[in-house]
Amino acid sequence: MMRFALPVTLVVLLVSPAFSGDAKEDAAKLEKRYQQLLKSRPGLRKKVENGEVTKEQIITRLKTAETRRPAGSPKSNTKSQDRRYRNRRRTEVKDPAGYQTKGKQIFSGPQPGEKLPALKVTSLFGDTKGEAFDPIKRAGNRPQILFFQDAIFGEVPCLFQFADAIRQVNEKADKELQVACIFLADEANTITSRYAGVFAGLRERGVNVIAVASGGRSGPGSYGLNRNISQTIIVAKDGKVTWNFVSEQGLLFANPHILGAVAEAVGEKRETVSAWLNAAGADDRAPANKELARRQRALRTKLGEFVEAGKLTRREAGELYRAAFDGGTDRRGR
Repeated sequence: MMRFALPVTLVVLLVSPAFSGDAKEDAAKLEKRYQQLLKSRPGLRKKVENGEVTKEQIITRLKTAETRRPAGSPKSNTKSQDRRYRNRRRTEVKDPAGYQTKGKQIFSGPQPGEKLPALKVTSLFGDTKGEAFDPIKRAGNRPQILFFQDAIFGEVPCLFQFADAIRQVNEKADKELQVACIFLADEANTITSRYAGVFAGLRERGVNVIAVASGGRSGPGSYGLNRNISQTIIVAKDGKVTWNFVSEQGLLFANPHILGAVAEAVGEKRETVSAWLNAAGADDRAPANKELARRQRALRTKLGEFVEAGKLTRREAGELYRAAFDGGTDRRGR
């Protein structure tokens, strides 16, 4: 008789009014959030009506976002609190081979060892806005990291953290890592209406390319991107893929295994890059003088546009910036 005690207890619990009531309440909350989302984003509603995105997919994303909230944190201002919490943590740099996704392995984009195909994109920001170009050709044989960002479900916070980390690495490493954020959307105005406010911040942090790719949410056919994936992150060197990472729901912070791939791309040990990222004041970017801060932001933005246009290398831009605000002092101490 005892061996049936636990299963019977579970059955009683599952059919109890309290349990079913909680489940119904959760379902009602998700349904309400789903309807609010459709009301606030007509473009998403249209995609649901056209069958491009299902209600089940959206509900799943909403559930994931809810479970990722730190335990005990209030719902208001959660993103900023969660971001401040992570910023206080030590930044880890790990073996990229340790990166894992939940469930079965998912493929999206060129795989390690394959050559990066030509990539046609259209600039979304700066003096080159509206111009078409190939970021792969522009980067040449320099190491690069490509963030393919779904414009509907993609998570942006991790882009800022990655950009900050890569900026610090580029200031000290001998090799310069090119950074491209490529948005994927069936309609370009979906990107500008949702993300235009973050473009300047990404450029300030050294993102070379902020653009939209051809081919809609599926991207260029030659890249074989999975349109059901929020983010595909490709690290390449000498024109070939060294690492490929996918995030079905979208990363919320700079993953340490991807930072390990960054370290490998610039030819540095993971321990060295970790020390750079965790050095005292390594990410102290807010001068007390507001006018100075304004001029620094303006210069970073303009230099970023020159880098994107191919008029300057990222290292040359860094040297000009330091000459303007640090008296030309070389801070690339190893």
